[in-house]
Amino acid sequence: FENPNYKIKELFGQFKDIVEDVGIPIKMYLGCEFLYRSHESFERHFEEITTLNDTKYLLMEFYFDVEEEVILEAVQNVLDKGYIPVVAHPERFEAIQINPDIAVEIVNSGGYLQMNKGSILGDYGSLVKETVKNLLENKLIHFVGSDAHNLRSRHSRMYESYVQVKTRFGSDYAQRIFKENGKILLNGGKV
Repeated sequence: FENPNYKIKELFGQFKDIVEDVGIPIKMYLGCEFLYRSHESFERHFEEITTLNDTKYLLMEFYFDVEEEVILEAVQNVLDKGYIPVVAHPERFEAIQINPDIAVEIVNSGGYLQMNKGSILGDYGSLVKETVKNLLENKLIHFVGSDAHNLRSRHSRMYESYVQVKTRFGSDYAQRIFKENGKILLNGGKV
């Protein structure tokens, strides 16, 4: 889980070269999740963390059984450093499944939430699906990530997820979280 910025940038550069060499017409932007484990670990590794497209946005994740206090501490620590926390897949954390008000606290403090595209499709079970529906109903989701780890079981299927969100929560909101907010983030603007 410890991947310093120089290593991520080096691997990303190599991957971009491969994609360019084989002629795949895609724009790629540097970024990865930072696994927040403790305040001490965060402080020790802060200078090595990779932000999203070298902006102030920091995509962070936790273990699924993380406690509420750790989530809120993490968000505050990132804000205190002058960065903007983007919490990846909050619907998959037990603490938020039990107490969705944690998501409200994150957003009210200045953080953002990124759902996994598969959550609304039921890929992670009914509890995760119900939790993400609640977050979407309350307009607490700001971004959607593919969580595409491979082409077999964790492929993107972004369009299917987009259709679900558009149908249930409106076209404007779907456009915002699937497209517009991401563009703003990549340019370092305020979402």
